[in-house]
Amino acid sequence: MIVNLRARKGFSIAVVLLVIAVVLVIGITVATIGVRNLGFLNKDSRNTRAFYVAEAGLSKGIAKIKTDNNWNGYNTGTTTLTFNETVLQPGGDKFTVQVYNNFFGTADMPNCFRSISVPKGYCYIVAGGKTGTPGSGGSVKYAGVMLSMGTPFDQFGVFGDSSVLFKGNMSIDAYDSSTSTQKPGEGDAGTNGHQQGAITVLGTSGYVDGSLYAGPGSTLGTNGAISISGQPTITGDEQVLLQPNPMPEVILPTGLPVMNIPAITGNTNSLTLTPASYNGKLSLSNKDVVTLTGPGTYIFKGIDIQGQGELRVDTSSGPVKIYVDGSVNLTGGADVGGIYNINNVGLPKTTDLRIYGTENCTNFDFRGHSQAYAGIYAPNAQINLRGDGTVYGALIGKDIIIHGNPAFHYDVALSKVANDVKVIRVESWQRF
Repeated sequence: MIVNLRARKGFSIAVVLLVIAVVLVIGITVATIGVRNLGFLNKDSRNTRAFYVAEAGLSKGIAKIKTDNNWNGYNTGTTTLTFNETVLQPGGDKFTVQVYNNFFGTADMPNCFRSISVPKGYCYIVAGGKTGTPGSGGSVKYAGVMLSMGTPFDQFGVFGDSSVLFKGNMSIDAYDSSTSTQKPGEGDAGTNGHQQGAITVLGTSGYVDGSLYAGPGSTLGTNGAISISGQPTITGDEQVLLQPNPMPEVILPTGLPVMNIPAITGNTNSLTLTPASYNGKLSLSNKDVVTLTGPGTYIFKGIDIQGQGELRVDTSSGPVKIYVDGSVNLTGGADVGGIYNINNVGLPKTTDLRIYGTENCTNFDFRGHSQAYAGIYAPNAQINLRGDGTVYGALIGKDIIIHGNPAFHYDVALSKVANDVKVIRVESWQRF
């Protein structure tokens, strides 16, 4: 048998060339896919970075609107955006912030960014994040946030930023002083705390006519953020907040006349004060009576009421606001005494009397038979309601302790009135 070596050699060359071609095609394909995937990864990275830059702009915008509720996105007196092409270092990425502020509007604001409608009482902030140069490997992405403006009293009657403790034969419910009606099931209590026992209810005869809300990220059930021992009556259920409840600081108002507190003298043990910023602590004992003639704002370094002392607030001509830059102690020794609105008729109206505690107000005590008819907001204070006193209104602080036989009645009408302390809440968040 004769073998044609030349033909065989030619066949081998053809096979080798074919294999090389296949390998080359596979290599080119793999390289192309790799380059494309690398491009996708780079694009995804740029897009993600652009979103982060946009959200950095949103954070700036939210911080700005909290300090200036009327901000419309522009510098005061100019048409230049406050945050226009703001450069982030390092990297040189930029963001621009636009604001559609309808907090104080009387109608919806239509056709805003990408045809979004902003309801009255809301504000929409949108930020554009830019990385690199668009069209040359750069990216532009947008993030938007819808904000609402409320008050410290518009969601809870009892709220502790860190914790809430209910113990004993306490009672919590709700009513509406604007309609003189009871509000079954609306005596809710909550906390931003999410640690074990952030809300604790102890005892066999306590009563909460509402639900309990633990902070975001809380776990419920055994050893969870809500701990219930004994057999208290709780009409609602256990829930977890979707986002923290804001607790803004209280800033003392300025521009008030500065005065000293006169001594209480005479057989009547009475004193009348007009709106002002008062030096020193307001101290009452025995049967001392101090009347705030209102309407207006009063500032005290602290308040101390003992025995049957009474702080009467006259709101017949308008609301009264009390700012306390120190501790508050009410130790009632009888069925009278405390802080209250002397014009109450029927169910106590608390909307005309609001008490605010500054960062220096770290203790707010109600003991014995003390009474108070007011919306109380002291974000740095431990608020204690002990004994068998009665409070109508709201108790919002750092830690809330209701212990013994007291009764607390949340006035939901507080959620309907304008307030000096504004709470900005995030309602929705978007990416474009």
